[in-house]
Amino acid sequence: MQARYRQLIATVLLGSLAFLGEAGPARAGGVPFARGTGTEADPYQISNVQQLQSMQNNLAAHYILASDIDASSTASWEGGKGFSPVGDSSHPFTGTFDGKGHTIDGLRIDRFGQITTHIALFGNTGEKALIRNVYVRNAFSKGCDCVGILVGVNQGTISRCYVSGEVY
Repeated sequence: MQARYRQLIATVLLGSLAFLGEAGPARAGGVPFARGTGTEADPYQISNVQQLQSMQNNLAAHYILASDIDASSTASWEGGKGFSPVGDSSHPFTGTFDGKGHTIDGLRIDRFGQITTHIALFGNTGEKALIRNVYVRNAFSKGCDCVGILVGVNQGTISRCYVSGEVY
């Protein structure tokens, strides 16, 4: 009886792994995304703030918001430093980000004294970057130079985006 029970457990575990597929959940490194492969035809779908932060692991991928994002938890990240900007002067974001009309609420970035430039959701975007259809509200962003809410330094295209909050 015990041998049959062990075989049943092994079958269930293997079945669970097969359900996930060989690659497991969609990833660009870091936290798995809700869905997608990161291509233009099948963008990574972001449904929480941890997935939003994972964009920094693949700066050339395509992303969409699958829902509104409560980013208020970023206030306590990294001892109060908050969200780490996606892209910098050496490695800009060159992918696409479509908010699909969703809102990112309560994003906090306080990098004054550490990283003092290129402070925003997207620290630096390259010429091929496209950011559209998103509202970032109740945000707080603090740094020294090139500080914003949505983008610190932009070389790409931004359309139909709205922001509200405090910038220091």
